[in-house]
Amino acid sequence: MFAGCNHCGAKPTQAGELSDSLLLSRFSATEEQLAQAISERSPKVLIQAASAATREAAATALEDEQLRNLLQLNTEPMAQVRPKKERVAEVFDQLLRSTEAECTQYRDFGLEQCLLQSDSVSPWVSNERLLTALHGDAHSVSADALVEAIIDVAEKSQSIGRAELQRHLRECGASSASLQTDELNDLERAYDKSLLNRVVVSLERVSTEHLIALFTRLSAAQERRRDKQVLPLLKELSRVYKTHAMSVLRHEASNAGRLMSAIRTSSTAELEFSGVLLTTLESLLDNWQKVARPLTKDPVDQDVAGIRRALQSELQDIADYLLEHRSEDSLSARASQLALVLM
Repeated sequence: MFAGCNHCGAKPTQAGELSDSLLLSRFSATEEQLAQAISERSPKVLIQAASAATREAAATALEDEQLRNLLQLNTEPMAQVRPKKERVAEVFDQLLRSTEAECTQYRDFGLEQCLLQSDSVSPWVSNERLLTALHGDAHSVSADALVEAIIDVAEKSQSIGRAELQRHLRECGASSASLQTDELNDLERAYDKSLLNRVVVSLERVSTEHLIALFTRLSAAQERRRDKQVLPLLKELSRVYKTHAMSVLRHEASNAGRLMSAIRTSSTAELEFSGVLLTTLESLLDNWQKVARPLTKDPVDQDVAGIRRALQSELQDIADYLLEHRSEDSLSARASQLALVLM
């Protein structure tokens, strides 16, 4: 949910405020960008830096009735933010309300309890109760439980074909007869987008280390699929992770460059200081590796490999400098080892 300001207690309530709040979250910004905005007290700079596409995505996300329920917002339509295709929106809202009514008895279920349920319910109901439980428990359950829940939601949403969609619409009293083929396509896309938005918001509550483990396992699970089918929800979640991860990797590589520059410019008398800087560099690059790991075997890995090679080259230069100009065998060996670890 949207929390109040720690200083003045104000909470976002208007459409623009809510959209700006999403821009100041993992929805569209990295942790480093958020930390900088906090330390420099410059949230407006981060909001203004968001692209038009990102602003539109935030506004669209806030139109999702189920997402608004998760965030404990009022459920009044936000037509002033972005106009909708009224007919598709009306049918989609009916679908969600019907599914939510079916989920009433599962409202207090935890995520692990939901995963153990084997009763026969529609994929719509199963997904809704899993998403509700995921949002409630994302901060406390294991990465394995998160992976299982997300894959379950992804598989069930993929299994909902056009016939299943139309049957469900009839059951919930929403006629699909007047919807054109392109509008039915829009309806399916709206549902998929709703799932993605709600999973992303739920993962806001997961620690960075836990998030890295989650996406490492999601990537592995996708590769192990016998049918080799790419699940759309997992593909979209991977895209979200890639965007954030690449920003983090570039930022941390820049920090590593500054540390290596400080080692090079420190005086011979500051040997202990150079050792501290190298220890900090080791910790930073260890985290860099963890963030990069889920991106391997992916087209974006070419960008990761480029950053990796640049870091390796800089580390070897530092190792040579420490050996030739400082005669520091131990520090030089540590720098060389760091370059090898990044291979």
